[in-house]
Amino acid sequence: MSELLNQVATALEGRYEIKEELGSGGMATVFLAHDLQYEREVAVKVLKPSLSEAMGEKRFLREVQITANLNHPGILPMLDSGVAQGVMYYVMPYVEGGSLRGLLEREAQLEIDEAVRITCELAAALDVAHEHNVVHRDIKPENVLMHDGRPVLADFGIATLVDTTDSSVTTAKDLVMGTVAYMSPERCTGESRGERRSDVYALGCVAYEMLSGERPFTARTTTGLVARIVAEPPRSIRIVRPAISKQVEKVVLRSLAKVPADRQRTAGKFADDFTRAAGERVIHPATRVLTAAIVILLALLGIKTIVDSLSHEESAEWFPRTEIAVRFSATDSTESSAWFASALTRGVTRALSIGGAPSVRSGNALASFPSEHSNRSVAQVLEIGTIVDGHVTTRDSTVILDVALVSTRTSRLLGDVSRDSVRVGEQFGLLDRTAGALANQLREQLGMTIRLERWRAETGNEAAWRSVQRAHSLREEALEQAERTRRTSTAYRMLSEADSLLSNAERSDTSWVEPTLLRGFLEHDRVRVAEFSNLADVDTSEVLGWIRRGLLIADQLVLAHGSNAKAMELRGLLKIRQWFWSPEELASSVLNGAIADLLAGLKDDESMVGAWLGLYTAYGALGQFEEGARAMDRALVVDAWHQEVEASRVHQVFTALRQRDVEAARTHCAFGRLHYPKNPLFFSCGLDVLGWTGVTEADVAHAWDLTAEIEGLQGYGDLDNRWHYRRMLVASIAARAGLRDSAVSILQNAETDPNRMGSARHWLAQKANVFLLIGDTATSLQLLKEYLEANPQQRLFVSEHVWYQPLHDHPEFASMVDTSQAN
Repeated sequence: MSELLNQVATALEGRYEIKEELGSGGMATVFLAHDLQYEREVAVKVLKPSLSEAMGEKRFLREVQITANLNHPGILPMLDSGVAQGVMYYVMPYVEGGSLRGLLEREAQLEIDEAVRITCELAAALDVAHEHNVVHRDIKPENVLMHDGRPVLADFGIATLVDTTDSSVTTAKDLVMGTVAYMSPERCTGESRGERRSDVYALGCVAYEMLSGERPFTARTTTGLVARIVAEPPRSIRIVRPAISKQVEKVVLRSLAKVPADRQRTAGKFADDFTRAAGERVIHPATRVLTAAIVILLALLGIKTIVDSLSHEESAEWFPRTEIAVRFSATDSTESSAWFASALTRGVTRALSIGGAPSVRSGNALASFPSEHSNRSVAQVLEIGTIVDGHVTTRDSTVILDVALVSTRTSRLLGDVSRDSVRVGEQFGLLDRTAGALANQLREQLGMTIRLERWRAETGNEAAWRSVQRAHSLREEALEQAERTRRTSTAYRMLSEADSLLSNAERSDTSWVEPTLLRGFLEHDRVRVAEFSNLADVDTSEVLGWIRRGLLIADQLVLAHGSNAKAMELRGLLKIRQWFWSPEELASSVLNGAIADLLAGLKDDESMVGAWLGLYTAYGALGQFEEGARAMDRALVVDAWHQEVEASRVHQVFTALRQRDVEAARTHCAFGRLHYPKNPLFFSCGLDVLGWTGVTEADVAHAWDLTAEIEGLQGYGDLDNRWHYRRMLVASIAARAGLRDSAVSILQNAETDPNRMGSARHWLAQKANVFLLIGDTATSLQLLKEYLEANPQQRLFVSEHVWYQPLHDHPEFASMVDTSQAN
């Protein structure tokens, strides 16, 4: 038996016979036990030592006394509780059964009558709890147990007492818990720990999900989810289910109002309005007597909340959020869980440590502390502000992983809890990818949390802050739409809406710089969306207009605020775009000016990944490839998992190839395919490497196989746009293999393909390389001349490219790449 099981069995000996562990989460461990006095099976819930320490015996006994007084058929009853040999426990009925989550997974949408009935019965239970000054704070389908079709609210044991008559007990050591998707806006922003109307909001979320089959708000990331909860109205239920009446929808949406005062005052009022709107009377079960034991489905093996304690009242000073430590623990005694937890601790620590921010402690830092030490006390020793708290459980043939960020100062959950699973035996192959993906997600959560806190500190204007939050979310969604789906019209609409929100924020707080700065970056976003479009459909003059507007904003900010790092970054990035988009050849001084701006910004803030990547682009356009490679390396040091880095990592492959480091190119390609499996550019990087290095007929055949595999993939715009480029790669291999006629034939077929005509001009530079490889220097020079006439800004790039080194002594080549006239 496990150490904890032995401890509990010893502490409760003579009263309960502890049989086995049912599950464990961030707050407690649950054991199946036999009640020796009443000869019945029960569930014994034992608080984790760290929680027990923070709560204290006095607080615990008061809490369970309050919970024990919640006598209602819709509330899971407490049978017993106490403190024995330092073990704090309470006992509940144990009967096998299912939850509302299981019902929704089977049926998705419930009948309207059933959804109304379940909501009203839960509301009746909540009203009783609220009358006793107890709020639940974690209402969700997982915590609603279905007994004979009737809902029963579980886990009132983690509710926090609202009564503040004894502040030394009820507020000094508070608990923060909840699941983000069901949290009210005031809880997401930290304005409230969760009062009665927060429970009403969560109940409204459950009602919404029962009716529509989906949550009111979803997002790709936790930060996006929080932004939507705080700033967006929920989508109409009637869009997905027209049979819902306007009256029913109106009642549910009122429960989801952003401002607590705009919601129904009580859960009972919500139920009454809901029943009336549904047009029929639903009988509340307050008078029903439960005749059978109540189910307790303790889904702690998959718990989605991490609950921790506050040590004392929050201090004004604490350690930076970016100082973090990683802890993964096994919640069962299986060898696979323990091994995977230890490996994940090392892997996530290593992945997070690649960048300079956050600062990550050794993977063994937290392990050196006994489990009874609270997060806060550990944080004071290690000087950390954030803990990556993960739990690994082996269930049947599956290893389940739950992980989240927790603030050590407040014990608040920073975003949602992520869940993943792998089959037993497959952990090793997926470890690196899992660690990398987690590091990426955790960095994003942490970064957005810090950014929101900084924005809120900069402005005391709530309206301005909410507008900026929403605008930021729209910017991210717009670029996602453009990059992944090529739905550029949708992306432009989102950016226009974001622009309006930022204008509102500027008017609400005229002294706040952030809205104006983001408007400048929004112009840069518009240019990026254009680059994801079919370039034949893009109005170049309109793009240049966006660039000029962005530059004007950047210049105004620099003039008003001096060397503002982000304003310098914005100006540098826009100058790079201006250089590429200008229909006329611009002097290289434009790029040099961009580099100067980016370096000036980085002098004040080295953490700006976008600026480092901008330097990579600018140096590359000037043919300064080594400087560009160093800038890319620096971007990876600053933040190896930044969203912008993913988009640029593929360039590492080409940087290595230009440096004739084939093994490094293959390594970068393999890394990208492992860590960014959904990025289409990494599907084809194997062909990129082969196209630069292949020299045999067998390599030609292999290249065609890779081409067929790539083109068998559907729905990847980047792959579709590179059709001619892939033919150039195969032709290059044929040329190196001495297959001159085959190489020329491949080019001719690519040019005359009826489905691809009109789009080959963009690949003239690659075509010139093929003719150079087969020894036709004259044709190669003619193709380069045509390419540079259409793309004069590429002169420096072509002059320094490894492909054209054999032409360096040719006078015609020297003339066409001469930039002195432009300078």
